[in-house]
Amino acid sequence: MAKKKTYRKRPVYTPKKPVKKPPMAKNTKIALLVGAGIVVVAIVLFFALYSDGSLPTKRVMEGEGATATYKNVVAVPENENWVIINKGTSSKPKYYNLGTLAIPDGYGLDDAFATGSDANVKQYHCVPEDENSPINYVHVQGVPRLPQEIAAEALDNYSKFYAESENSEIMTTDIDGVTATYFTSRFGAEDDNGVTKYHQSMTMYLPAVRESSLLINIMAPIASLEDGLAPDVLMGYAQEMAKGFTPAEK
Repeated sequence: MAKKKTYRKRPVYTPKKPVKKPPMAKNTKIALLVGAGIVVVAIVLFFALYSDGSLPTKRVMEGEGATATYKNVVAVPENENWVIINKGTSSKPKYYNLGTLAIPDGYGLDDAFATGSDANVKQYHCVPEDENSPINYVHVQGVPRLPQEIAAEALDNYSKFYAESENSEIMTTDIDGVTATYFTSRFGAEDDNGVTKYHQSMTMYLPAVRESSLLINIMAPIASLEDGLAPDVLMGYAQEMAKGFTPAEK
C-alpha cells in the first residue's frame, strides 16, 4: 500500500518594516554642506593659484587673412636677456627662465642665430667686435639637461660627427663657486666649397635651476689639428661669459 504524501504549508513571508532613522539635525546638515563647500573651494583655488614656476604664454596672431597663423609667445621684459628652456614638448611646451645673461662689452649679437625651431627659446650668439679676435664667437643658450649627462652626449657626438677630431676628456672647473663641466675639441669640417677648415672649441655646461644647464660654446679658427689656442685662453672667454649670467631663483 502506497504511503500517503504529506504536504507542509510554507510560512508566509512577511518583510520587516525598515526602521526609520531619526532625521538629521538641521545644524548637522548645514555643517556638512559648509564642509563640502570648503573642500570644493580649496580644490578650485589650488588649480587657480598653483604655479610650478613655468612662464605664462600669450596666444598671438601673425600675418593676415588666410595666411595668418597663431603662436604662443612668452612675454620677456624689454631689454632683458632671459635664458629660457622648454621642458615640455613642442605641442605642450613648458617654458622656464634659467636666469639673465649680461653680454660682456666687446661683443655683438648675431640675430641669425637668435632662435632655433622654437622662437621662445632664444640663443645668444656673441660675436667679438674686434676683427682681430682669435675666436669666431661665444654661443650661449639654455639646455634642459644636467651638465654631466649632456656633456657626455655632446662629446660623443663630436667624435661621431667629425671624421677628423681630437677631443679631451670631460673635466670640471670652479667658476665663482659653481662647478662647470667642459671639454675641448679640435676638428676639421668641410665648408660649402668642399674645403676642409679646422676649428678649436670649448664646450662648457654650468648647472642651472630645473635640473638644467647653461651652455657656453667657444669656437676659434685654427690652421690644423696641431694648431690652436692655449686652454687657458679659451677658459678665459668662457669665464667672462659665465660671470655675466645671473641664475634665476629656485
